[in-house]
Amino acid sequence: MISAWIEKALTGRLWILIVTIGIVIAGFYSIRKLPIDAVPDITNVSVMVNTKTGALAPEEVERTVTFPIESELAGLPDVQDIRSLSKYGLSQVIVVFSDDTDIYFARQIVNERIQSIRDKLPEGLSPELGPVSTGLGEIFMYAVLPRSGSNLSKLTQKDQLTYLRTVQDFVIKPALKSVPGVAEVESNGGYKKEIHINVDPVKMQNYGITCHHLVTALENVGENYGGGYIQVEGKQIIVRTYGKIDSLKQIKNIPVKLNVYGAPVRLWQVADVVVGHQQRLGAATLNGNETVLGTVLMRINANSREVSLAVEKFIKEIPLPSDVEI
Repeated sequence: MISAWIEKALTGRLWILIVTIGIVIAGFYSIRKLPIDAVPDITNVSVMVNTKTGALAPEEVERTVTFPIESELAGLPDVQDIRSLSKYGLSQVIVVFSDDTDIYFARQIVNERIQSIRDKLPEGLSPELGPVSTGLGEIFMYAVLPRSGSNLSKLTQKDQLTYLRTVQDFVIKPALKSVPGVAEVESNGGYKKEIHINVDPVKMQNYGITCHHLVTALENVGENYGGGYIQVEGKQIIVRTYGKIDSLKQIKNIPVKLNVYGAPVRLWQVADVVVGHQQRLGAATLNGNETVLGTVLMRINANSREVSLAVEKFIKEIPLPSDVEI
């Protein structure tokens, strides 16, 4: 049998040459399509459930958040292991499935269980699934900097970092998440801008205002509500409330309660309203200086080379403020 094949190969040299050239071309084409990774991703199929727990202590996080979530997820099919982490401000539960489990099926059944346990968690806490990525999915990092010579570069460091973090969260991050193959964009460093309302207990007591009055007055700030429509001279006029906030002055003038004369007591009369920032647990640096960093996470099974090149190209097209550069 082998002798016959050898004889045919010797007599049909042209066909052997054509087949060899075809194999070489096909091999060259396949090499160009192979995914390239610095380290092969051998991460098992896992789903991460993160819950921001605010000011709860680690013991309370474990007892009221982490343990109930672990108990609810323990009975899922094909689960091999469940790991958890409870610390100040965060509860993290990682569910590991068997290797032949589809990642999107695993996320679906985990999400279904999470929906059923939301009512059992402390008020205001909402578990969320982690990105469809792995520990080896960090493929691209960039720094957001003030442009040299701009007005932003002349501000204090805290003001710079607050502005840069705002640009990162509301301009750059949403834009990069639209790139094919990107699962998530993480932000590190800077200060997350917040509006702080610092109440004065003495003034609140003088006006007969409690914290409940303040919460009731502020919990729906910025909300728009529809009121149906009315018919006027054959025209349909839509009725709605417009709650958009454009300045601190609008927040300061929010009525909290009516005094004994029927006049509104406004927020500025019992509290100071200022621009502040969220408490942070860390920082990011570039060449020894504090800055804002962004990390692009690749979706599982995507081609890291193609995604990173697409991100690098797209990041140059993002419309940034004139005083910011990447």
